[in-house]
Amino acid sequence: MSKKTSFAFVHNQRMPNEFAFGIYVVKSCEAATRNGYQTFLIHPDIKPHKEFLYTNLWDYYQIKSNYFKQIKLSVYQLENIPQIFSFITKRLQWQVRTWSFVIKAIKILKKEQIEVIQTVSRELIFLLRFSKSYQPTVIYDVHVEPRVWYEKLLDYLMLPRVDSFVVNTNFYKNYYHNKVKKDKKFTYLPMGFDPNIFKPIPKQKVRQKLSIPSHRFIIGFIGRFEILGCEKGLEEMIRVVSILKHQIPISVFLIGGPEKYKKYYQNLAKKLKLNKDEAIIRSSVKPSEVPIYIATFDIACMLYPDTHHFRDKMSPQKAIEYMAMDRPILASDLPSIRQILSSELAYLVKPGDQKKLEAMILKIYQHYNQAIEKAKKARKQVQNFTWEKRQKIILEN
Repeated sequence: MSKKTSFAFVHNQRMPNEFAFGIYVVKSCEAATRNGYQTFLIHPDIKPHKEFLYTNLWDYYQIKSNYFKQIKLSVYQLENIPQIFSFITKRLQWQVRTWSFVIKAIKILKKEQIEVIQTVSRELIFLLRFSKSYQPTVIYDVHVEPRVWYEKLLDYLMLPRVDSFVVNTNFYKNYYHNKVKKDKKFTYLPMGFDPNIFKPIPKQKVRQKLSIPSHRFIIGFIGRFEILGCEKGLEEMIRVVSILKHQIPISVFLIGGPEKYKKYYQNLAKKLKLNKDEAIIRSSVKPSEVPIYIATFDIACMLYPDTHHFRDKMSPQKAIEYMAMDRPILASDLPSIRQILSSELAYLVKPGDQKKLEAMILKIYQHYNQAIEKAKKARKQVQNFTWEKRQKIILEN
């Protein structure tokens, strides 16, 4: 029997975590294993904050225990130093933690003789430039461009060591394509989903299980309520329901966090005189429970604002999950969303235009059979976006 190729995803973030990228990392590792690779996940050993109660990777992401090798590395954390040193900035704290992690990670990579590395860490790739005896294939997984001078310098210095790029939006493909030699490989892929978890479930069955009113027309969103300090159009959803409730039996269902945003939306709903059946707002759930909640929606929403991030840099994981769950989708008409969805697969509306949003929701309500047909087309198309197929393309490229 031939020896399996060794693969490692090196990620400088605690695992498990409440962010969508945590799912991305773990599912990439699971998919690599399914594709026949000997897989390692290397990450720092950091305690979660008080709002996040999960510590077991396998239970949280519902993956077979020890399906791949998880290596947790202790790191230096200046957060633990006495208060007399409070002048040390968060930026420096992050740098100390990051460099201590990548130095230890490289030792592990060399020890295990990992042949293929996938990472978002510029620091790791930069240090690999100086290794003459150890020459693995390096896949740079691009999710954010450098912003400050230090990141731009590091980006410039590490790029020659990158063998191939994985990008999930055209913005990042164009950004790096002009900065590297033409022989560098680029793989453009949207995010993925697990077909074993994300599959249609009867709506009324899960509504009963979750104590959700069976007779309501529900517009919903599940996921983190903000990114980079910007909320995701959920306030607009609440306000629309407060207007349309006088015409149709509509409710808004929001599931996610952080808790301060949850409380804000609850207070807003109360201010707009929405009762407990008209505005249902719940805390974050485990990734394995997400499909059950999506199944309760009549319309799955992504009403993101028109900002640079949402317009150009976002690869909407939510769109993939909604498509897989066979739910009619109502989304902002943004270039990033149009990379995945078209008007044949979803309802697209101009961001920030509340009148058009109201009209679109009424249209979907009145012609719901058409919405179901769009959802079926979307589910058929999304079968190309499984994590396993995605990772196979990345590793074969």
